[in-house]
Amino acid sequence: MGTGWSSEEERQPLLGSGLGPAPGAARRSREAAAAAAAALPAAAQGPGRVYGRRWLVLLLFSLLGFAQGLVWNTWGPIQNSARQAYGFSSWDIALLVLWGPIGFLPCFAFMWLLDKRGLRITVLLTSFLMVLGAGLRCIPISDLMLKRRLIHGGQMLNGLAGPTVTNAAPFLSTTWFSADERATATAIASMLTYLGGACAFLVGPLLVPAPNGTSPLLASENSRAHIRDRIENVLYAGILKLLFFLLYFVFSPGHLHFGFCIPGHIL
Repeated sequence: MGTGWSSEEERQPLLGSGLGPAPGAARRSREAAAAAAAALPAAAQGPGRVYGRRWLVLLLFSLLGFAQGLVWNTWGPIQNSARQAYGFSSWDIALLVLWGPIGFLPCFAFMWLLDKRGLRITVLLTSFLMVLGAGLRCIPISDLMLKRRLIHGGQMLNGLAGPTVTNAAPFLSTTWFSADERATATAIASMLTYLGGACAFLVGPLLVPAPNGTSPLLASENSRAHIRDRIENVLYAGILKLLFFLLYFVFSPGHLHFGFCIPGHIL
């Protein structure tokens, strides 16, 4: 039926007898694949090794994120005291908080550095920016205008550290932890940054006294000086904590193999 519409040549099978797989070819292909797998080094067949130090690394990285969030949200909870001590305006207080999101504008540069140079170099740069920013806030000068500018500069540098402490958690977990621990490690490292910002609502009001409702024009110089001293104590504590992280990351034995199937050139 229908033979009149097609020629004998068109009715031939597409794969001729010589084009199909030869008998036993599939079996020989499987045997060749098994032989190639057996020739691989023994280390490539087994699972990677994890180290107990990974929990210390996770703790330090998480605390670094905690410190970044705490420094970022320093001024919001104590804005009334900051207005009286340093003469901040409402615009200044808003900008001090906005430096955190603004710091994410160059996030692609930090992600490129993380991909090309590894976690250690990126965390070192992040720690340096945080220490430098905290140091600018602690410079003891009497000129309030210059002091406010230094505080803004410190907040900006701390904001630049935000992309690393926020986005590097999955990179750290895949580097140091096995597959069944990565979700937990990522959650811990990511949560501590936000927890630091939340704890600022407790630390600031507990350590810095609130103004007594007196107008800043009528407040005594002793009252402003007392509030300023308490704020500076908070700033000094922040830079000491960040210096500890920076010194650890600088002098940690990065030449050893600490990671999960990863060379020791990172952290």
